[in-house]
Amino acid sequence: FDGDIQLGAVESASTVTEGTSGGGGNIEISHVNGGIDVRRIDSSGDIYGGNIEISSSDNIFVGDVFSTSSQNGGDIEISSFSGNIETENLNSFVINQTSQGIGGDISLTSSSGNISIGDINSFSDFSSFTLNETIGVAGEGGAVLVSTQGDISGDEGLILTISNVYFCKVVVFLIQVL
Repeated sequence: FDGDIQLGAVESASTVTEGTSGGGGNIEISHVNGGIDVRRIDSSGDIYGGNIEISSSDNIFVGDVFSTSSQNGGDIEISSFSGNIETENLNSFVINQTSQGIGGDISLTSSSGNISIGDINSFSDFSSFTLNETIGVAGEGGAVLVSTQGDISGDEGLILTISNVYFCKVVVFLIQVL
């Protein structure tokens, strides 16, 4: 059909109940004849976050996105063939006090549109807490790719892809193709 897809909140998250744990479900939103407007997406889970993929031939607006967990964050991929992409905060991270994890990869691509981003967070924070000290152990942050022939801008946005205080793997690509 022609026209835009407009959604409020899309959730495929799992929560921990007594004796069980799970992962967030994958979310895919695609439209070939119009734009996409989604206010909030959450595919977080206890063990892993689900992957999130949004693609359109036209403009895409995405509010806050979460694919977080205690072990592995899910990948977030947003792509527009010819339209603009505007996002608020994109989050694929791991917070865990008992084991290390991996933050998901985050990519935003448009062949000719502009890309405007808020904060991008892909990291793993694993710390062993004792009475008077914190000892960090390396997890991994995911790769971040932002690519377009148009303009790339942010509203004082932060791009964070780190392992923790002791080990840092930063892979950030901001590509403006001329």
